[in-house]
Amino acid sequence: MSLSTSYGVEEYKGRARDNDLLTVDVSYLKRLSPAWFLTLGADYRNSGADSLPFDPIINEFGYDPVRSLPFDLYDYDSTSLYADLEYAFENGVLLNGGYRRVNGFTVSSTTTPTLKLYKLASALYTDPAFDSGWVAYQLEADTNEWSLGLSVPSSRDSSINLGYSFYDIRAVGRKTYTNRIFSVSYVHNF
Repeated sequence: MSLSTSYGVEEYKGRARDNDLLTVDVSYLKRLSPAWFLTLGADYRNSGADSLPFDPIINEFGYDPVRSLPFDLYDYDSTSLYADLEYAFENGVLLNGGYRRVNGFTVSSTTTPTLKLYKLASALYTDPAFDSGWVAYQLEADTNEWSLGLSVPSSRDSSINLGYSFYDIRAVGRKTYTNRIFSVSYVHNF
C-alpha cells in the first residue's frame, strides 16, 4: 500500500490558466510474478486558481445578467480511480497499459461561445493561450483515459520511452471531446 501527496504550481502566459494543484493518492502495488506488476489506486485533486480581474470581453456577451459566471477556470476538485499493468521483458524492456476514470471538470476553448454553452459552463474567461477571440470555459465532466507505454533501455542508467494516451471526455449537456497524446522522452538516472 502507498499513500502520497504532492503540490504543484503551474504558471502560463496570462493568469487564466495558472493554478495550484494538490493531489492525495492511495494505491495498492503488487508484483504478480517476476515479470508482471499491478497498480490499483484512487486519488483526489484540488486545483485552485487565483481570482482573475474583471473581463470586459466576457461581460459584453450579456447572456444572463442574473447569473454571472465566475472567471476561475482552474478552480475545481476531482476524484479518480485507476489501474496499471506492467510487463518486464528479460532484456529490460517494459510494456505497460493503464486505465483511469476521472470525475471532475474539463477546460476547453472556443471562438464561437453560445448561449447554451454559457448556461452549461461553470466558469468562463478570455483564453490567453491563443490569439484574441478565444474564450475558455469549464464544464463538469467524466473522463476515461486509456494509456500504453513502452520503455526501452538505451544504456545502464537511461531509457527511451514511448507513450500514447487516449481521452474520452463526457461533459454536461451531452458535450463530448476526445484527445490523443503521443509522447517520446529520454530518461537518464544519475
